[in-house]
Amino acid sequence: MGDIIFVKPDKCIGCNACIRACPAPEANIVVALENRKNITRVNSEKCIACGKCLKTCPQGARDYIDDTEACITQMSSEKMLVMADPAIKTAFPTKWKGILNWFRKKGCLIYDVSFGADIYIWVTVRAIEQRKLVNVISQACPAIVNYTEIYNPEMLPYISPVHSPAACAIIYAKNYARRNNPVVYLSPCIAKRKEFDETGLADYNITFRKLEEYFNLNDIRIPTNETDNFSYDFDNEQGHFGTLISRPAGIRDNIWYRDVDVNIASFDGVERVYSKIDSYDKTPEQKRPKILELLSCEGGCNMGAGTAKNLSEFEVCSTMWNIEKELLQSRKSNLKNEKFFRKFDADLNPLDFFRKYKSYQPSAVPSNSELDEIFKSMKKNTKQEKNINCGACGYKTCHEMACAIYRKLNVTENCIQNKQTIEIIKEDDTLSSRYSEFVNDCLVISLNIREQINTVASNLIEVDEIRKQAIEKTQILSGLLTNIINFCRSKETMNKNTVAQLARILESTQDAFNTLKVNIDDACTSSDSISICMQRLNLLTNDIHESLTNISED
Repeated sequence: MGDIIFVKPDKCIGCNACIRACPAPEANIVVALENRKNITRVNSEKCIACGKCLKTCPQGARDYIDDTEACITQMSSEKMLVMADPAIKTAFPTKWKGILNWFRKKGCLIYDVSFGADIYIWVTVRAIEQRKLVNVISQACPAIVNYTEIYNPEMLPYISPVHSPAACAIIYAKNYARRNNPVVYLSPCIAKRKEFDETGLADYNITFRKLEEYFNLNDIRIPTNETDNFSYDFDNEQGHFGTLISRPAGIRDNIWYRDVDVNIASFDGVERVYSKIDSYDKTPEQKRPKILELLSCEGGCNMGAGTAKNLSEFEVCSTMWNIEKELLQSRKSNLKNEKFFRKFDADLNPLDFFRKYKSYQPSAVPSNSELDEIFKSMKKNTKQEKNINCGACGYKTCHEMACAIYRKLNVTENCIQNKQTIEIIKEDDTLSSRYSEFVNDCLVISLNIREQINTVASNLIEVDEIRKQAIEKTQILSGLLTNIINFCRSKETMNKNTVAQLARILESTQDAFNTLKVNIDDACTSSDSISICMQRLNLLTNDIHESLTNISED
């Protein structure tokens, strides 16, 4: 599969918001740059193109590619078949008819995908009635199909074999209306590109957002709809209740409108739907719904990733309500919907609208020993450290992060605990080096001072008995200095606490010097030597205290 979603490296700050929001566990690759910054790229082989990251990225670092430019350029030389998704009415509530007219003026044929949705519902209902569908997951959403094929291929037997409404519309146009024109899909969905790549049914996927950007960039003014109703002069028959397929529970309500007694559960939104796929086969069969309807985008296709960024959900709901009200009035007046079904029964072969799926090989799972090595590289050695599960890396658990590193989708530097541990180690190395300097200075000075103190003691012996107390004090000082020297020699490594302990010993030594100073006459020749010793000791002690204060503040 080709790239659809891409990253703008200059805008990505490596915040991991995309990983956190993404339902596809291997769709993102974290790359560590030389400036200690991380950026997160897209793994196109594992991306399901749900577009959740586009809506989530706070920096606007993600964008996607569609076929707007290439298709419109090609329109000048080829007559295109434009398939209009029913969500075009909610995406452009006052201009959707004008947009279709713009394509018609370019020489395009305009087909209503709502008609394909009616075919989709017909095939599904007939298959249920004939017991050909038992406990299935609807596949109107290509992101759901992509996820199942790539990450949960054992669940593919549960995916409905009926093609998507879009595909049903295209198959009808090609096989029954005999249209062989290049097919353009006007879409709210960026994942449709992957569906068309796999099925080969459409040539171009033009999303509403990129189409609107094209109009704005080229100063193309689309007129407002002349009428408020939702009818349009399509080149095929206009769909009926299939128009509702773009909203949540659209499949459910289409089937229930026909009074089919079938249990259907409907869910929408990335946060809800993918867990349902993972847990579906774990639910007892008798408790599973007959149809599990899943739409990846919250708000359904009407709020798809390929729609306008500022689309109002309330405006969408209001438009859908008016569409549904008009459909119900039409149904009461001419039973058009039932006529559709009778016509389909007479003209169409349900098997033409069945699809086969592609199963991908799941990624390798690391062994326990391989995981242990990865945890070691992440500086996670205890059971508690391996289960911090803070989510800062974007994954729900440390185990998921370790698996991503094993698959080369992430780096240890993206683990916040690993970062903190490395910083602590670096800080400890730096502090240890600074502390060692204090100890070496203290050792050199203490050895030197002890020699001077011994000289002072020798000099004092020659003085009268009045200096006896001073002699005792010099002996005490000599012992204190010996303790300092032994302390420094015994400490192979130093930290903040041991250096603080050294500072306290030095302070005691200073007090002893002060006492000695009092006992020596200012005229004594040894007085200058003691003053010098005190100055050197004071400078060292003050230096240690100042450094300890700075380290504490850091």
